[in-house]
Amino acid sequence: MAGNRDVYKQAMRTAFDHSWNQDWKAAIEAYKQALMEFPQDLAATLGLGGAFLELGQLKIALKVFERAVQLAPTDPKALSSLADVQERLGMLEEAAATHTQTGHALAQKGELEEAADAWTRASRLVPDQVEAYLHLAQALEQLNRPEQAAAEYATLAATAQRQGDEDLAIEYCREAIRLNPDNSKAQAILSTIEKAREAEAIDLSFWGESAPKPARPEPTDEDIFSFESLAAEAEAETGGHSPMDQARRLALQELANMLFEAGSESGPDVTMVATIGRAIDLQTHGLLDEAIENYRKLLKSGLTHTAVFFNLGALYYERRYYDDAVEAFRRSMRDENYALGSHYALGLTYRADGKSDRSLEHFIEVVKTVDLQTVHPEQAAELTAIYQQLTDSYIAKGDTEKANTFTETLLKFFSERNWERKVREARRRMDSMSEDGRLMTLAEYLETPEMEIIVSAMALTAEYIRRNMLMTAAEECFRAIQKAPGYLPLHIRLADIFLKQEHIEEAVTKFLTVADVYQMRGDPQRAISIYHRILRLAPMDVKVRAKLIDLLVTRGEADQALEQYLILADVYYQLAQVDYALEKYHEALRLAPSSANETAWKVDILHRMGDIYNQRVDWAQATKAYEAIVAVAPDDERAQLALVDLYFKQSQKEKALQSLDMLLNLYQSAGKTQKVLAVLREAVQTRPEEMGLRARLAAAYAQQGMTKQAIAEYDALGEMQLEAGLRDEAARTIQTIINLGPDDVDGYRRLYSQIKGGSQ
Repeated sequence: MAGNRDVYKQAMRTAFDHSWNQDWKAAIEAYKQALMEFPQDLAATLGLGGAFLELGQLKIALKVFERAVQLAPTDPKALSSLADVQERLGMLEEAAATHTQTGHALAQKGELEEAADAWTRASRLVPDQVEAYLHLAQALEQLNRPEQAAAEYATLAATAQRQGDEDLAIEYCREAIRLNPDNSKAQAILSTIEKAREAEAIDLSFWGESAPKPARPEPTDEDIFSFESLAAEAEAETGGHSPMDQARRLALQELANMLFEAGSESGPDVTMVATIGRAIDLQTHGLLDEAIENYRKLLKSGLTHTAVFFNLGALYYERRYYDDAVEAFRRSMRDENYALGSHYALGLTYRADGKSDRSLEHFIEVVKTVDLQTVHPEQAAELTAIYQQLTDSYIAKGDTEKANTFTETLLKFFSERNWERKVREARRRMDSMSEDGRLMTLAEYLETPEMEIIVSAMALTAEYIRRNMLMTAAEECFRAIQKAPGYLPLHIRLADIFLKQEHIEEAVTKFLTVADVYQMRGDPQRAISIYHRILRLAPMDVKVRAKLIDLLVTRGEADQALEQYLILADVYYQLAQVDYALEKYHEALRLAPSSANETAWKVDILHRMGDIYNQRVDWAQATKAYEAIVAVAPDDERAQLALVDLYFKQSQKEKALQSLDMLLNLYQSAGKTQKVLAVLREAVQTRPEEMGLRARLAAAYAQQGMTKQAIAEYDALGEMQLEAGLRDEAARTIQTIINLGPDDVDGYRRLYSQIKGGSQ
């Protein structure tokens, strides 16, 4: 019967043994046996849930951990286990709430550090988890971490401000500043709220507390309408939230505001004021053609305010006068305050007119403009380049279906009331998901309908990797990839997991697939980045390096391509495939003129080729390589020295000595006199029978004032000349010795006389 303590203990020991050996199925059976004896036992329940979790049976594990929390509602282990499986299942809000409960349970036990960790996880899972942030801030303050606590209070302030509770936001700001007076985020929020309230106070004081606001009379051709009523009608007429709607409201309000300037020196005259009022009234009442006529009158009368052009463009758009609308929006686009709305309006206009490419250009410009407001200034250039690449990609590929999907998603996004807040939230998520510091774009975010799934998966896998739960991380990646197969960062994340599991081949295969897809999508820069990652893992992979070179050449990045050519040739050399190495050097030579550093690249490549030919004893080809170097870089000492040796090896003594003289002149011009002697000594030692070398060494010694050494070399040279029957040359050599003033000058004179006498 149930309740047998001995059976329970034995079952638990068996479960622990199986768990230690990672035999989870057997462990589950043992835990079940223990629970049959004591169904409300917390330890057995937690063990059972953990075993199901390890097997990847998440939904069953969820039920078991929910049971554990029912058994012990304040047990931190039960709560944290439940939160963990909720995270894995993508139940982020539920997981955040459970982590918050875990924090309370730990705090009640006095484990404040662990409680803070739990609240941190809750706050990071659901950014608006106010309770978690608040408890975290309080815990950090108790743990004597004032700056961290202040940061959490500042986050709370930002949340309260977004939710429209300015009083609470101010309270949190003051808490943050109390803990850390230098907290810039809290200072900025507080300043924003205070300035807004000051502006409201000024606006109310304009009318006075008791003064009645002007009422709107019935419209006639001569009426001048009040700002208040016109603004209200403008809001009613353009109640949307898109950038175009916002710009139209601004245009109507600016025109209505001009009515207050009537009669002033800078304000419009009475006739123009009446036309402005009439145009606004007709527009707000849907009388489009009549409104268009009045706006045209304003332009003819000299009122070229941006608001007129934008309103006119909006009316043309509604009347389907698309060419006229384009012209008007292009005029309003020049004004910074209307640029965003004008691009959006142009996108709509071109789309309605069936010009999808032009429409897409302007819609991408809208996203870029908004996105640039969310990144750091130093990232602006990179982001701009990415958007230009995106535009080129869409247009070049002509993927109408994808472009239409992107446009529809964009229009839906920008029609929502709180799209500005969503943009900031999207940036926060993108930055948290970016791989290798790669800057993600809002366009990329919008063109992915499954983004919520992706965000959850990226967050979960990052946490699993941090905990070294690699199998679980891989499973989560596979699950997300099934739902969003086209989102490449998920594939990259999976490749990273393979790496951590030391499955190098699988990682390389996955990276290669990603790089190929990036290329097909017209995103070569990211493909290049992936190829570099592969080569860090497999530097000897010649096929991948060849792909990288082709891509770099196609993009006109000659210097990077040449660098990779040299590495590829070196790899072939290490693999003892010397012919392939030489082939790659020849290809690199053909590419070198595309570089601004053509000469430097040619010299480097030719030296490498010369070294290989020398090693292969192919002196003719080696000579060609070094001659080519001297042709473009005559002052290359290494090439001249190599040519001296090569010419001698091929019995081209005259050429060898010419190259030697050129090299010696280089050394002399550079003041490298010691190198002159060193080269000549080595040359004589290598080829002691070469009289030309010995003559040059003797002359160098004499020039350096090393008389004894010079005489010794000249003496040896003279003997060689006599043995060769060169008596006149020998006589000149002896005369040179005599001129140097040797110790036995008389003996040299007698020798000179004998030679000259014998030569007659």
